[in-house]
Amino acid sequence: MRSGDLTWSSIRSLSGSRQKGFEELCAQLARAEAPEGATFYRKGSPDAGVECYCVLADGSEWGWQAKFFTTSPSSSQWSQLDRSVDKALDKHPRLSRYFVCMPIDRPDGRDGRTSMLDQWIDRVAKWEAWATNREMHTEFSWWGASELHGRLSQDRHAGRVAFWFGDLRRFNRDWFEKRLAEAIDTAGERYTPQAHVDLAVAKNLDLLGRSDASIKTIRELSHSAHREFQALRPSPQDNSGIRQEFGLDELSRVGDRFLDGFDALEFAPDQPVELTSVVQRLEEAVSLADNSIVRLGRLERDCDEQPSQLEESSAYRRDPFDDWRGHLRMFQRDIRNACELLEDAERYMNTDLLILQGAAGTGKTHLLCDFASRRIEAGQPTVM
Repeated sequence: MRSGDLTWSSIRSLSGSRQKGFEELCAQLARAEAPEGATFYRKGSPDAGVECYCVLADGSEWGWQAKFFTTSPSSSQWSQLDRSVDKALDKHPRLSRYFVCMPIDRPDGRDGRTSMLDQWIDRVAKWEAWATNREMHTEFSWWGASELHGRLSQDRHAGRVAFWFGDLRRFNRDWFEKRLAEAIDTAGERYTPQAHVDLAVAKNLDLLGRSDASIKTIRELSHSAHREFQALRPSPQDNSGIRQEFGLDELSRVGDRFLDGFDALEFAPDQPVELTSVVQRLEEAVSLADNSIVRLGRLERDCDEQPSQLEESSAYRRDPFDDWRGHLRMFQRDIRNACELLEDAERYMNTDLLILQGAAGTGKTHLLCDFASRRIEAGQPTVM
């Protein structure tokens, strides 16, 4: 079996039968999900319509039926399932839930023909009527390929996957924690968690590993930049024409393009992060803000040379050039900071190699052990 290849045709057989193997796997998953306090029973053959069942504290029962049908059931196979349901309702009069397990997903073609999903819905209606005729209320639930894969992907079922499908070389949290423990044991006194000090280089490691924290920090830049650009937009009271005079409209348009580019960012673990165009938009905004400050100064000088205009536009002068200049300089500062962070992100996120250089005893091993510990604790696969 290829690494990571879970195929139902490769399930381990029991007594020479993959059907029996599938039944046992479903029974093991059912046992793992039986409600707390319930008593679980695994049946042999004949099974009276259920592979296994559990009795809940209130006396009601849950039952599971497994059919190793790898394609949409034929009419005879549906009839086979009907017989199992009929027996289960007869032999388990307190059956409140009945799970049907098959290693397939239900097609739903919606092309005018009756699909498997349609057949399932019709069957459930028939079975519910059978239960009602017996004065029972039974809920019928589906465990298909997707539902079974979802369960088998959980760390607690890693042993079952290895047993039923062979060694898929699954890297679960337990595996990573054991490898880290071995590395920390080898590091010895070079790793002392109690003496940890946060270093700037740790942020670069977070970017290299695309940690959730680093991605969150980048995402937050979008919100702060949005506020900065939003402050440059016209207000209902802005009728002075000053915006066009020193280029705020153009700066707002750059902001729109930046935000569109930011919204399109993807942080898939195996794909480059396209930050170049986003950084270029920010650099363009800083340059435009420079031009706006220069144009604002010229406009201020023109107004100073026209005293009559100043008297007529005291409100305009009160909105003052100093306020706009101060705001633009704060805008430049914040956008430059964002630009620096994104340039670092682009540098470290889009590489698969980082060389950590330093003299012996300066804490390189400690830094890497701490970094690996934090990542594994956050559920991010890391090998030290």
